[in-house]
Amino acid sequence: MMLILVLQLAACIVRGVYVEDLIGCFWFAAVCVLGLYALIQNMRINNIAIWGCACCINVAFDVVSFCILVATGFIDLEEAATIARLATPLPQIIGALYAWHLWRDYQASNAKQEPMKAASPYGTEQSLAGYQDDARPGSMISFPDRFRSVYGTWYGSEGKDEVAAAGHGKADGKDESATMSV
Repeated sequence: MMLILVLQLAACIVRGVYVEDLIGCFWFAAVCVLGLYALIQNMRINNIAIWGCACCINVAFDVVSFCILVATGFIDLEEAATIARLATPLPQIIGALYAWHLWRDYQASNAKQEPMKAASPYGTEQSLAGYQDDARPGSMISFPDRFRSVYGTWYGSEGKDEVAAAGHGKADGKDESATMSV
């Protein structure tokens, strides 16, 4: 992805300096910033999808604007400028296709996903499905009791007497229900 962003940045500079399309250069730079943000955020799929959609929209604007400018005769079809205008959307097309590829891979890998898991302070994972079943509207379980039912105890409390007092296990910690393992 870094190579695609470098190519997009180079095309943005060519567009601003050589083609002198400053508004197009501004939007191109905004798409580059979106891609950089997606890269910094550990390539989260939602950020990648937004970057890919922005690339696709920018390519559509470039194609439509080029066609309108050529049809109306507002630009001269000089060889070097025309090649630069036609080449600058290529990194955007590559970025859109790469984002689409990552999205498809994400969809394929999550086709048979298990229920969401929450990290436990004990190093085990606790399924949130059971927690959500207990949180019915009208249930009189307080937030601290729900928290204890998921995590077993409050964060930072060293004693196990709170767990035993809540009825989630023995005070000596030998009961398996205190760890709430799946």
